[in-house]
Amino acid sequence: MTQEGPYAEVGRRIQGLRGKLTQAEFAARLGVDRKSVTGWETGKRLPDGSSLLVMRRDMGADLNYILGGGEGEFRVLSSEERTMVDFYRDASPAVRKAALGALLSAGHAAPGVVIHGKVGQSIAGNAEQSNFTIDMGKQRKPGGE
Repeated sequence: MTQEGPYAEVGRRIQGLRGKLTQAEFAARLGVDRKSVTGWETGKRLPDGSSLLVMRRDMGADLNYILGGGEGEFRVLSSEERTMVDFYRDASPAVRKAALGALLSAGHAAPGVVIHGKVGQSIAGNAEQSNFTIDMGKQRKPGGE
């Protein structure tokens, strides 16, 4: 029978974050030894700050959930989601507002919402106002027209 340590709940949440990765694979992603992961998951030790930061930065872990539990849950971001977050963070406030409006409108199937062309070309539709259009830089026609 395995005896649980004082941090067993934290260990279970870390194990959930690890998902299908082996302890060795998870440890390699964090830059630690596999024995460290075993210690965390058995509740005998807590991860150090640098390991927690990697969990947050590279795996999208909610550290409040990992360390404190509660109602929240962690979600690992896909590479596509990570790219979207990076672009969003680098965008101007106007572009952030437009992108959020487009996602909210499209997600709720608002009437009149149209997203067409390549990403970044044109978004048109209803974003809680009439005749809402965002033009985010259409491709220019050959010949500089």
